[in-house]
Amino acid sequence: MDLIWRGLNLVKMKVVLKPDFKCSTGFFGSSTNDFELTLPIAEKIPIGDFITYGSTEYGGCVRERITSTEDKTIKYIGKSFRGQLENSIINPFSVLTLSGTIDDIVEQIINLSVVDYVVD
Repeated sequence: MDLIWRGLNLVKMKVVLKPDFKCSTGFFGSSTNDFELTLPIAEKIPIGDFITYGSTEYGGCVRERITSTEDKTIKYIGKSFRGQLENSIINPFSVLTLSGTIDDIVEQIINLSVVDYVVD
């Protein structure tokens, strides 16, 4: 599977080559619902853009960037999708019908919640 950098509207920007990617998806309420991505300093991902790993739940929104001139790398840090959803309210009065495999449904929920169906 590919690690993909996506823009603000989840538009695919680029496949990330040779990533050092760590994503923790603990139980809801866990302090470990975050990710780290380390890339060469030439690779620049804006704060607020997204990282996705195929159609899995792994990835999230870039919230912080730490540059190391010694290693010539940038570490991108953010909340995983699970971490973003744990503090969100989903409107129980809206009707939504989803179909497909479980991977398809999870991807649809993440896409909907990140864009405009979830209130932080």
